[in-house]
Amino acid sequence: MAMFVVGLVGTFTASLQLISLATTRAEANRQVAAQLVSGELDRLRGLGGKEAAKEPPVSNPVINGLEFEMTTSVTPCWQVLTPGDTTPECVDHSQPGSAEMARVLVTVTWPEGGGMRSQRGDAMINAEKAIPS
Repeated sequence: MAMFVVGLVGTFTASLQLISLATTRAEANRQVAAQLVSGELDRLRGLGGKEAAKEPPVSNPVINGLEFEMTTSVTPCWQVLTPGDTTPECVDHSQPGSAEMARVLVTVTWPEGGGMRSQRGDAMINAEKAIPS
């Protein structure tokens, strides 16, 4: 009986460690994907919207033996700000008083647990390259 209890406790402990390892790995993958999205948004913001639209997609990074697929979409738009408006809209054509912008969407996908997971981020960036002062 004692051997049965020891075996049962050992089996339970091993399965708990496997679950913990899988959870830790999944969280690490989400963190890597979030960092990739953030880094790509920063890179494109530094280029400016017009140059970002011409930029070829970056290669898919392989981190810890896992390939993360990165897709980027850059859409030009014009932002119209009216007095008192705190959430300006982005329109697809120039209007008087509008600012030329670009809507940037970055999505990172990776295989996990028999399916695909994704992390995405988006930003409105200036169409021209920002020059630090």
